[in-house]
Amino acid sequence: MKNFADDNIDFQKIISQEKLLNKDIAKIGRSISVFAKLAWVLIIIGLLAGIFALADKLALKQFSEISGLMGWVILALWILAGFLFLFIAFLSQKQQIQMNHIETKFNEIELKTTSIEHEVLKHRFNELHDSIKQERFEGTFFQLLSVHNVIVNSLDIIRITDNDTQIAKGRDCFSTLFQQFLQKARFVYDLNLEKILQHYDEFYSENHADLGHYLGNLYHIIKFVDTSDIEDKGKYINFVRAQLSSYELALLFYNALSKQGRENFKPLIEKYSILKNIPKSLIIDPSHTKQFDGQAFK
Repeated sequence: MKNFADDNIDFQKIISQEKLLNKDIAKIGRSISVFAKLAWVLIIIGLLAGIFALADKLALKQFSEISGLMGWVILALWILAGFLFLFIAFLSQKQQIQMNHIETKFNEIELKTTSIEHEVLKHRFNELHDSIKQERFEGTFFQLLSVHNVIVNSLDIIRITDNDTQIAKGRDCFSTLFQQFLQKARFVYDLNLEKILQHYDEFYSENHADLGHYLGNLYHIIKFVDTSDIEDKGKYINFVRAQLSSYELALLFYNALSKQGRENFKPLIEKYSILKNIPKSLIIDPSHTKQFDGQAFK
């Protein structure tokens, strides 16, 4: 999550700086007003002096000493007024720079504020999108898990012996199925994994109607979690693993080593430690665990 604290703007500091700049601008404005008035006063005095000198000339029909002196006074006054106007121009330029500085500062603030607002909106949109995505994923995931439980509960196996007929339903079927597999594998006399897997293939073919649907749906659930772009996939795999009984794990163990699950299911079993809770007593020979990556049991 983005930390917007790094983008905080100290508005109090900015307002203080603006007040100082505005005071400087006002001070410069007052100086400009004073110097402008003074310059115009000098110009007016110079004009009056010129009128006086002209009147003196017209009255005496010649330039008197006073008229000559007035000329120098007028020149000095107007030169001084010119310098004042130059200084006023300098102050006006300085005032404009200060005003531009304030405008630039607030433009930067506006841009930064807009950027922060954009990031906040983007972050909120992403949060909403992630929330919707999470809800959709969980809706589909728990629906698949519910379907899986329906498949398990719908299982029933009839086992006929010489003296009795036994019916297993739901999860009890996996105990019966695993016993059938062990009998077919003749594990007491033959621990060779290759031969055991041949027996598993025969066992799977005979019970494909039950095992095929069950294992296919279980693989689909784990694959669905694996290919999703959600976080904490392990949490949802734990939901799946919690549904599996010891005998389901035992059947899954040998299915993953067989041709039915070796390519697709086995990598997922190893990746998500699906066999973490398998009882060692149900593994025909401890050496068979070496066929898996150690992650499968962690």
